[in-house]
Parts: sequence; structure tokens; C-alpha cells
Amino acid sequence: MNRSLTCAIALLAVFLGGCVPGYYTRSDFTRQQFLQDKFECEQTATRMYPSVPYVDHSPAHTDCTDYGTEIECTTTPASSSHYGDRNAVDRESAMNRCIESNGYYWMPPKWSWESAEGSSAVTREYYEAVTPEAEPDTSVADFNRGLELYKGGNFKEAAKWFRLAAEQGMAMAQAQLGTFYNEGTGVPQDYKEAYAWFLAANVNGHEDAQALRDNAASKLNPTQLEDAQELGLEYIKKYQ
Repeated sequence: MNRSLTCAIALLAVFLGGCVPGYYTRSDFTRQQFLQDKFECEQTATRMYPSVPYVDHSPAHTDCTDYGTEIECTTTPASSSHYGDRNAVDRESAMNRCIESNGYYWMPPKWSWESAEGSSAVTREYYEAVTPEAEPDTSVADFNRGLELYKGGNFKEAAKWFRLAAEQGMAMAQAQLGTFYNEGTGVPQDYKEAYAWFLAANVNGHEDAQALRDNAASKLNPTQLEDAQELGLEYIKKYQ
């Protein structure tokens, strides 16, 4: 089911002010690749349907009432009542078509079933089949538990909890796990693992991870560095 159809059947959601939320996905989905594809599609759609601003003006008008002995008139001055973009809808449709042409498809969230319930165009079985249950995000709790264990000197257990948070895409936990591997704290010292986790942390937004990654890279020979880079790309794909 594409995004347009999902929006069309969700009459209640549209009435309340928008399309049923959801997300694009595909079998080999990665956040970086999707953002790049989306940006290129936005540029293409903008070239096809550039912004055309408009203003709807309310013209001046006069209303008069005849009271028999006299006529009373009231004049309302002209005013600007609405601003918009004439190409906005066509531009968004073109962008969505472009994204879908790259192999992505629109996935509605399960909770939006209530908005579509009763529609002949979708069934509850459809939502159950295509919408996976979301795993709860426990990264903050896991990281904090690891931090408590680290402060208590239980480095091996701390590493396990930092790993749990890192595998949920938490950049701070990924950098911390990389530091453990770099120093051999709680885990066997492994500069390739350190490099890979620092690379993932950097991609996920950790500001200091690039310098840590470069430091780990300086301890690897060219063959080891190539292996570490491949491992880092794997972690980026799996743990965002």
C-alpha cells in the first residue's frame, strides 16, 4: 500500500489535520542512504514544481441595510486572508513518487489502525502482517546501569550493559564501548572493535568519536584498518 492510498483511507486522521503517520522502508534500509535519496528526490521535485507563493485577498466590500427611513452602510476594507504555495501538493506528490521509485514503500504504524478501521480498502490483518511490534527503547536505562557498574569497578558487567545500549543506536554508549575496547577495560583489548564502535558513534552524532576513531586507526596496520572499516560499516547498518 503506498502512502497516497494510506492517506486516502485514513479519513479521520485527515479530518483532524493530516495523513496517518508512518515511515518509508525497504529490505536494505539504512538511515544515511534514505536521507541521501530523500534529499535528491526533494531537489528533483522542487525543480519540477518550484515554489509559487500566493496570497488570497479579501476585497473591500460594503454591506447596506435599508431601515425604511434611512439606509445604513458598513464598509469592510480589503485584507490579506491566506498565504500559501500553489505547487506544494504537486511537489510533495512528486517527491513521494521519486522515493517510491527507489524501492521504498510506505509503512503505516499499527496504532493508526483505529483511523482506518471500517474501511474496505484495508483490513486489520493487513496491519498485523506488515507492521512489526516496536521493540522498547531501553538504551538510556541500559547506559545508566552500565555507568553505575563502571563507577563501582565492575567493568566486565558494565561493558555488557553499554553494549546493550550501543546496539540500540545510542552514540554515547557506542563511544564508551569503543573506549573499553581501546583500553582493554572489561573486554579484551581490540583496536579493530574500538575503531568500529567509534566509527558508528561518529556517524550517529557523537562529536568526539572522530578523534577517538583516528586514534584507534593509528594503532592498526593497513590490512587491519580495512577490516575495522568493514566492521564499522556493518555496525552502522545494524545499530542506528
